[in-house]
Formats: sequence, structure tokens, C-alpha cells
Amino acid sequence: MEINNFYNRQNNHQEKKSSNILFFQNFYPYHSKPRIVPIAKKAAGFFAIASSIFFVFANIMGYLVVNSPVISKIYIDTFWTGVMLLYFLVMFLIAYQTIKKQHQKQKKYIISYWYPLLSSLYIGFWIWRTIDVWTWLIKQNIVHSFFGVWKVLIIIHIVCLILIVVVFIVAFLSNPKIDYDRIRKFQQEMINLQKAKSEGKEYIVNIEGLD
Repeated sequence: MEINNFYNRQNNHQEKKSSNILFFQNFYPYHSKPRIVPIAKKAAGFFAIASSIFFVFANIMGYLVVNSPVISKIYIDTFWTGVMLLYFLVMFLIAYQTIKKQHQKQKKYIISYWYPLLSSLYIGFWIWRTIDVWTWLIKQNIVHSFFGVWKVLIIIHIVCLILIVVVFIVAFLSNPKIDYDRIRKFQQEMINLQKAKSEGKEYIVNIEGLD
């Protein structure tokens, strides 16, 4: 059996970790497998990609209006450029971490509190900065055919960002609860396996909780 072969290949240092359920990547120590969690993760990745696409098009509209000294001032600003680069990095990480295939069930049906927490903080800052720029531009009374398109793209961009936070919160609230009874049974199986190994006997681990 795979779990037996895996365990037997570990060295003495690793055997000391046998009581740590997270050491066994195939072990699932929770009561349920909420499908909403992987769906919400993929939705967050989709919205991250969508927000980036709309933001790129919004920037293209901005550059088309770049003849205006008001618009060009934004794109020359070093701080704003750095913030934009950081934005694309964050969106890439969100998309990569949420869309990539998860082989470990522990990660597939669970989402860390860091996702809704950090995304809320960063996206909140980003939206504040974007609205600040938006408000400043409106006050400049810019007259340009592409400016209206820019505003629509920015609105869609902000909506996508808000949806990222929403789906992360939904996924976090849907996290399954730990099944302590299953953990105890699994730990006992590890004790039995270790004992049999020390006696030179073969032991078949009960794979309940590993599927």
C-alpha cells in the first residue's frame, strides 16, 4: 500500500513527526469537502485575470489621451507606476495560487484566512487610490471621446476586485471543521504501524480518511 511504502521510506527524523497529521499529505482531517471552496478559489482567480485585463485596456485608453498634460501626469508619476507593477504581481499570484490544480485535498477544500485578510487590505488600498485618481480627473473637466470608455473600464475593474474579496470571504466561511475523531483514529494507525515496524511485522494501514 502506498501509505505504508511512503512511511517506511522515511528516516528517523521524519518518523518523529508521525503524530503530525499534516506530514501525511493525503490525509484529510476534516468533516466534509465543501465544493464551494475550490469553486470560489477559481472564481477569485478568474476575477483577478479579468480585473487585470480591464485595467490594461483602461491604461490603453489613458495613453490615448496622453496628449493631455492632466492625464500624462498620472503615468509619469513614479509612485503610481510602482503601485501598478505591484498590482499586476498581486493579481498574478492570486490567479496562480487559486487556479492551479491542487493535488492535496488538505489544500483543495481549505482556504487560509490570509487570502481574505491580505486581499481585503491590498485591494482596499488599490480601490482607494483608483477612486482618488478618478475624483481628481473628474475635477479636471477633461473632454475626450476615450475618457468615457476609460471610466467604464475602471468601474468594471473595481467591481472585479471587490468580487475577489467577496469570494475569498465566502470560501473562508465555508471552510470545513476539523474531525478530531478521525485524527485520533489516524494517529492510532500510525502508532500501530510504527509498533509493527519495530517488531519486523507487516501492518496494513486503515486508509479511512485518506481518500
